[in-house]
Amino acid sequence: MAMAISPTLKNRIESLDVLRGAAILGILLANIFAFAWPQLGEMMGAGIPIPGMNDWVEGLRVALVTGKFRGLFCLLFGAGMYLQFTKLEARGGWPGTYIKRNLILMGIGLIHALLIWYGDILFMYSMIAFGAMWFTRASNKTLLITGSVMIGACFLCGAGIFGAMAAIGSDMGAGGAGGMDFGLNSQRELAVFGAGTYLEQLQMRGLTFVFMLFNLPMIGLELGGLMLIGMYLMRSGVLAKPSANPTLTRNLMIVGGVGLFLNLILGASIGMTGNHDADLLAEFGLNAPLCIGYAIFGAVMVERNPKGIFSRLLAPVGKVALTCYLLTSVICTISFYSWGGGLFGKLNYFGMLGFTFGVWVVLIVTAQLITRRFAMGPVEFVWRRMTLGDFGSRQAQPEARPETLGLPPRME
Repeated sequence: MAMAISPTLKNRIESLDVLRGAAILGILLANIFAFAWPQLGEMMGAGIPIPGMNDWVEGLRVALVTGKFRGLFCLLFGAGMYLQFTKLEARGGWPGTYIKRNLILMGIGLIHALLIWYGDILFMYSMIAFGAMWFTRASNKTLLITGSVMIGACFLCGAGIFGAMAAIGSDMGAGGAGGMDFGLNSQRELAVFGAGTYLEQLQMRGLTFVFMLFNLPMIGLELGGLMLIGMYLMRSGVLAKPSANPTLTRNLMIVGGVGLFLNLILGASIGMTGNHDADLLAEFGLNAPLCIGYAIFGAVMVERNPKGIFSRLLAPVGKVALTCYLLTSVICTISFYSWGGGLFGKLNYFGMLGFTFGVWVVLIVTAQLITRRFAMGPVEFVWRRMTLGDFGSRQAQPEARPETLGLPPRME
């Protein structure tokens, strides 16, 4: 997300837009089952199996997608935070304007979570950003070490939970967290979202959202760590121009390669055993090195071929990322919930994947139409208005030549 306060189509770093676009599409591929199928029971250890699921395909999805694009989005949030810092500090607007901007984003996230879909990430990102923002003046060494320690701690938490689930799996499956599911079970979810009223869904979203906030201490370690890593990558220049720091770029590609290898091993274990408890390891901890690899690989590809097919398709989505993120939830809830298309709990595994690809097409086309005429999406426009008290112009501006963009100052 991490879009600039005045997000125009000029003076942008193309790789960040492309990576944001990829993150928006990837997040839907990770979240589609939570939109389309009862998932709350999984939290309590008693979910309903998805019909038609192939363990090998799901293992590959877990290895390459689960937690990776949420992590990439968070890393880019940190990168954007550093860009905001350099701009606002020069104007005397740091931290006041950024705090206001972040509070508004938190409000958008809360509205999204309660009125549209409980799986919102904007609220958590904003909460964690209030802590991460005080690291903007820290040295690269501090950012890298602190971020890595936080991510490592998150992985240890995930491994501990995985071990506990393995030890008491039979009890969890029988009773769903010892019989205490707080009304968050798959049968109730199927009844409420599949056939209930909007008011009933509103109540369940609120309960689920509060329950999910209890995960903030653990997920906050991961997200906070990735924000700090994102600041480090932005400051070092490798996200904007990887060739300017070839040694760091190569080292980060190695980190991504190791992450890919470990995640593929985990995915293969899911394919062979059908045990999906290992999803936790892919989502918390093992996702970090691979999403760093995705970021660096994407930046390298954009630098080598800035007008390639992926840049042309993904950059517009990234330029209106907040609008596309919320539009995704609107499309999915209208399609799946009882007051809309009523498809909740009715599609099989591959039907949900096919639906995901269809939404991708809608998002790409919508983003293309918006960015051809306007400099920002409608939600970004409102965000700017509320932050600065100035509508500015939504008209699209000519893009600056890459060599005029410059890089943020390096600080060791």
